[in-house]
Amino acid sequence: METLLPFPAPDRPGHKAADHLLEAQRRLREDDIDSALSASRRALEHVERHSG
Repeated sequence: METLLPFPAPDRPGHKAADHLLEAQRRLREDDIDSALSASRRALEHVERHSG
């Protein structure tokens, strides 16, 4: 499955979540599935903590 996400600029809200997603993408390229899932979870947790 593939999803397109707009990544926020470094000075915009959501930047930390985007960093986690980029880390997950890097881990997938390295075939490190467990670490990719962890990074994805961190992104989701960040969004949950900071959304209204």
